[in-house]
Amino acid sequence: NYERSEIREWLNKDFIKIAFPSGSERILATDGDNSLTTTGSKSNRYVCENTSDRVFLLSYQDCESASYGFSDDVSRQCAPTDYADAKGAYKDSSNGNGWYWTRSPYSRGSGIVWGVCSVGSLYTDYRYVGFGGICVRPSLRITVAE
Repeated sequence: NYERSEIREWLNKDFIKIAFPSGSERILATDGDNSLTTTGSKSNRYVCENTSDRVFLLSYQDCESASYGFSDDVSRQCAPTDYADAKGAYKDSSNGNGWYWTRSPYSRGSGIVWGVCSVGSLYTDYRYVGFGGICVRPSLRITVAE
């Protein structure tokens, strides 16, 4: 349940303070749609209420959205940062990319969410949220200085 998840809490309490020690006031609250339509499933008992956060994970639907810049698998690829690498993030030896979580639950089990693999495909592969080596790709909206 993304609404009550530890990752959501960490992103909006600890991460935001560490990553943006000055200037976090420019980060806007974003309403996150956590409905069934964002999960890539026809039915999913693990959906949760919508959320409003300053830092959030993308949904399955977001990761397929051209308006977010995701037009194909290549556009979803992402290399781990040096920090993530030092913390043990998985890095594909063939392309240097990592895997990262979405906020969308998978319909076939509690604690399983969709992710994006190193080649940019959306996957579940029955990866429980506690599985090590998967990265976090924080998302946010900011206001531009006038």
